[in-house]
Amino acid sequence: LASRNFSEALNTISILADVDTMPKFIEYNLYLSMYNYYSAKKDGEIALEYLRKVTKMDTTGLVRSINFPRIYYLMSLQYNRLGQSDSSLTYSKASVESVKDTTLPDTHFYYRTLADKYQQQGNYKDAAALYRKAHYSYIISYTRLSQKKVIELESKLNLIKLDQTIERLKTQSKIILYLSLFAL
Repeated sequence: LASRNFSEALNTISILADVDTMPKFIEYNLYLSMYNYYSAKKDGEIALEYLRKVTKMDTTGLVRSINFPRIYYLMSLQYNRLGQSDSSLTYSKASVESVKDTTLPDTHFYYRTLADKYQQQGNYKDAAALYRKAHYSYIISYTRLSQKKVIELESKLNLIKLDQTIERLKTQSKIILYLSLFAL
């Protein structure tokens, strides 16, 4: 898709569609792949149909759960591209309402998108509240990610220091062994 080789992309995706009874996670990935394909071809109506199929899926057989805030966000973007601002606003609201964990990295996009729409409508009070939520969500998620990275780097640094200490002790033990052998 990135190289705009649409026929080869469709051939690759269609391999999944040939399966008669496919597990839910393959069905989910097929729908998202088809969404990406039609979105890249700028065929918004068909792309939206695949996103609708994802929202109607039974989630009981999935390995990972469906990221509904992201799906609704993508639907909102598609409706915005099609010039249907009411539907775009509806799905932006659905995206924000379906957020369960505000510490996930992309959550601030959903709040910000809805805040942008409210600001365009002149609803500054709700827009400001959503911008505030987007800001806090961004800080929380990326602070948490930064903290994880710092802990990871510190643990690697501690391992390097431990390796250096072990090497130094090995060298010292060899020197002591050679001095005691020399003294004998």
